[in-house]
Amino acid sequence: MISKNSSGRTLLGKLIVGLLSLLLVSFGLVLSSRIAYTEPSSPCISVSIFANADDGIMANDNSIYPYETYTMAGAYSGNNRSAYFRFGSIAVPKGSTVLTAHIHFVGENTVSGRPVLTNIYLVDEDNHVAPTAYAEWSTDHGIHTTAFAPWDFTSRGSGVAIETADFSTAVTEVLARTGWTFNNAIGVHIDNDGSTGSNYEGWAALESTAYTEPVLHICYTPPDGLVQLPVVASGDDGFSVAGSYLDATSNYADIGRSGTPIYNSWFRFDHVTIPQGANILSAHLDLYSVGNSGSHPIKSKISCVDEDNHVAPTSLPDWNTDHSIHTDAYSTWDFTAVAFGSTLQSADFSSAVEEIIARTGWVSGNALGIHVDDNGTISGYWQAFATYENGVLNGLPKPSLHITYEEGGRKRTIIISSDTSEPIKKGPTII
Repeated sequence: MISKNSSGRTLLGKLIVGLLSLLLVSFGLVLSSRIAYTEPSSPCISVSIFANADDGIMANDNSIYPYETYTMAGAYSGNNRSAYFRFGSIAVPKGSTVLTAHIHFVGENTVSGRPVLTNIYLVDEDNHVAPTAYAEWSTDHGIHTTAFAPWDFTSRGSGVAIETADFSTAVTEVLARTGWTFNNAIGVHIDNDGSTGSNYEGWAALESTAYTEPVLHICYTPPDGLVQLPVVASGDDGFSVAGSYLDATSNYADIGRSGTPIYNSWFRFDHVTIPQGANILSAHLDLYSVGNSGSHPIKSKISCVDEDNHVAPTSLPDWNTDHSIHTDAYSTWDFTAVAFGSTLQSADFSSAVEEIIARTGWVSGNALGIHVDDNGTISGYWQAFATYENGVLNGLPKPSLHITYEEGGRKRTIIISSDTSEPIKKGPTII
């Protein structure tokens, strides 16, 4: 079984998975609790359930069950069953047109071959909170989106993956709300729509120890002038310690000093779709705090790695090389460390970004490397923030890059978030 922090995104991991798949096919076996995922050309995000109460069942006795190992929709002994879900940190800009939206499930506590008739709705609110009682679920049920997707299918057995019908129009409706904000949460309801008898399907919930929890996949087109693209590789953020140690896989990174060691952090953002020579109006990072040494002053500076198409470091020599080719332009960022759960917005470093965009070899869609280095913080003062890995494992907001620029007199905005193509926390089952 794949461990919780294994994602198969390294080249070696991909080769191993590929060889394993060939062996399984040779022996007539299949990895059936995963749906093949092909990276699309449009911006996409994938989000797992990360809190036990964020998925559950509504039963006919006016009760909700948020802590079962499975969710369920359809009919059970002639009574309705509805499944509900909350997906947090939806890193999609307001006003985007959603091209596709599906949830990937793995069957649990279910049987195959039964007709199940359902509808998929979103809860029509800006930032959904999961219900803690039937009355709250009922309130959510009363404010469904106008748009919905019928999903009629034949149930499959436990351990078998299934993908819902596309419900992109319902997601688009929520993203068009005046109060929708990047990284808000959405609520999804799957309701019975005519299933009878015991025609239902159950799916693994977060509490399941056997199968993967529900995963939401959204692909979208951003509104005119606004772009958000995911980084899909582990190791695209991390930190070095005193120039002698590199960490690319922890669920946190640091800025500042812990005694003698000096912490410097780095980021790689891919698909930066800014034309060569554009005028950069603003550029900043958003970082989510996961701890600090106290409310102490942190001194840092922000530079870009002066190359056309940045590749994240995989060793200390790589990082040292990157560190030696910083842009001439940089920005000082002095701030007071903030507590867990707060978002830090960095100082503006548009001049450093513009230096990269002005390179003769820069091409729109290339990757940008950013370093945030200690710049004289007092010993013992440090700030920690969530990395890509923390977002995958715990659902915390990942580092994001925000850029506005001007091309031919037209202002545009880039929002790039370190996100994942398919977060996985439990291994697939071979059946």
